[in-house]
Amino acid sequence: MIDQPLRFYDGKSTLKGHITYSPESLTGNGKFEFENAILESNLMTFKFSEFDSDTADFSLRNGDLGGIGFVTNNIKAHVDFKKRMGEFESNGESSIMEFKDNQYIARMDRFKWFMDQETVELSGKKRTEQKGASAVSIEGAKLTSIHPDQDSLFFYSSACRWDTRTSILTANQVENIEVADAIVFPDSQRVVILHDAVMKPLKNAKVTANAITRFHQLYNAELKILGKKKYEGKADYDYIDERGEKLMINFEKLYSDATVQTVAEGTIEKLASFTLSPDFKFYGNVYLTASEQELTFDGKTQIKQFCQGMAAPWFKFKSAIDPLSIYIPIDSLVESETGIPLKKGVILSLDPYKMYPTFISMPIRKTDKEIMTAQGYLFFDKTSNEYRISNLPKLEERSLPGNYISYHREDCWVYGEGEMDYGLKLGRVGVSPFGETTYDMKKDSLGMRVTMIVDFFFEDKALKEMTKEIEERTDLDRYDFDRDVFQKNLKEIVGETDGLKLISDLSFYGGFKKFPKELEKALVFSEVQMEWNPTSSAYESVGPINVGNILKKELYVELNGKIQLKKRRSGDILNIYLELDKKNWYYFNYQTEILQAISSNSEFNQKILDVKTGKNKLEREKGQAKYKFILSNKSKKAAFLRSLE
Repeated sequence: MIDQPLRFYDGKSTLKGHITYSPESLTGNGKFEFENAILESNLMTFKFSEFDSDTADFSLRNGDLGGIGFVTNNIKAHVDFKKRMGEFESNGESSIMEFKDNQYIARMDRFKWFMDQETVELSGKKRTEQKGASAVSIEGAKLTSIHPDQDSLFFYSSACRWDTRTSILTANQVENIEVADAIVFPDSQRVVILHDAVMKPLKNAKVTANAITRFHQLYNAELKILGKKKYEGKADYDYIDERGEKLMINFEKLYSDATVQTVAEGTIEKLASFTLSPDFKFYGNVYLTASEQELTFDGKTQIKQFCQGMAAPWFKFKSAIDPLSIYIPIDSLVESETGIPLKKGVILSLDPYKMYPTFISMPIRKTDKEIMTAQGYLFFDKTSNEYRISNLPKLEERSLPGNYISYHREDCWVYGEGEMDYGLKLGRVGVSPFGETTYDMKKDSLGMRVTMIVDFFFEDKALKEMTKEIEERTDLDRYDFDRDVFQKNLKEIVGETDGLKLISDLSFYGGFKKFPKELEKALVFSEVQMEWNPTSSAYESVGPINVGNILKKELYVELNGKIQLKKRRSGDILNIYLELDKKNWYYFNYQTEILQAISSNSEFNQKILDVKTGKNKLEREKGQAKYKFILSNKSKKAAFLRSLE
């Protein structure tokens, strides 16, 4: 043991420890300091311009900062001062090397120190590591952050360089970095680690999110990786539509959220002319969530419009969108981009009374009434070239109940089916139409095929007398209850399951085994063709009237006659005229809280007259109008028929 350090190699290196000199060799042990490096070993073999050690601990000082910047243990060392290079190899499977200024450690097999270039180059061989339940082959060194806020962020590098002067750690051949739930692919496979584990922001990187589903691929990413669970930045993304065309979305915000899930936020400007498909335009905000395959769009969309007189304003929505099958949610309230409520379906304008079609478009007046509408989802059917609105099951299977609206953008008609609301104010008289409506924009005409339920307080004995007379007539045409429109409307009225049972009963028994309460009303017309008459401002029947039942008695007969539902500011009017033949008929009229009825059947009339005083009326209650029924007169019926001429 020597008291003073022994100087080696032109006095630039010192050894604190023991030396042993013999004719064959010069060996030593202890702490050997040279060229800003420290090597400690129990056995070092010195030669003229080089030395070796089979087992040593090695560290390097930071040239600028002066402290120890690099440390590793249990290595085999060969240092050549003539070549100005040190070569080091791990004695175990791999050695842990610590970059103190960078707060990183690396598992490396070997490294070289270039003294004049002031760099250390590290490399690692291929090995197998466990990733979850699988063993994978990894090539290169594993670099791991030991910064307390970075949750042991790590990545692999096949070629790594550390600058001894600046303490900058540059990792090359980095295939990817797993951060949060994503996989980040650095541009040129290069990652730079600065002081305190700060990773230099990545540019032009790619991101796959998430690592399991791999639903989303982002590119042109500018990222700050802040730890194993946290990163942020921005990136571009390709929305691929149904034609396979790519439309670029710029996500100004890309980050891992509190649940360590990748999310992104972007904005598409109106001037960008972005389309969800050839049939839907879009502008607004876009959101990406790594675990969800579909992007969420929160903004405004617009349908493609060809028909004159039918505007197509932008309207608001928020929904996840599948580019191959686009469904836009449509609620009862749909607003334009400026917040104006929009209508969808056939509309009754109240001043003056007129009908007109809409399809997610502005009404003439906010108070205009939708007589046929639908909500659920908007879908474009390419086969029929029409936009459709309904609930999801009905959009997939048209035979199911539920309101449905479609708009043919080339033939220019609006079609609807389901439950209608004629916008009538008839007090205690209820009129419930179910069926189909078509507004032909080119002809400016509205037609309807409906099952109509008309219910009112009346003398049951009179209605039973009416039923009796109709039943006794064998010369009346029978209604074919196998018709699609009636069967579809049955399911609309009572629901799919009960409707199918009723249809089965009709097929096997010719009537219902158990009469449905929904049809136990005064008059039920199984099928009526209705039109809007702009001259009289009224819904009017056209052609035969098919009577399904009166109260609980099924009839299924075709009668001549007229049903008129007339709009008036002073109060709406109902007229029903049913004709068994020219001499035998029934007439009902409701106006201003009074229902009048008269028939050619004197027994019917007498049963109305026989009702005791007070038993023919309903008092006003709970905001409902007063009501009474009385026997009418033939002149009232005659006046109605004359008005139709």
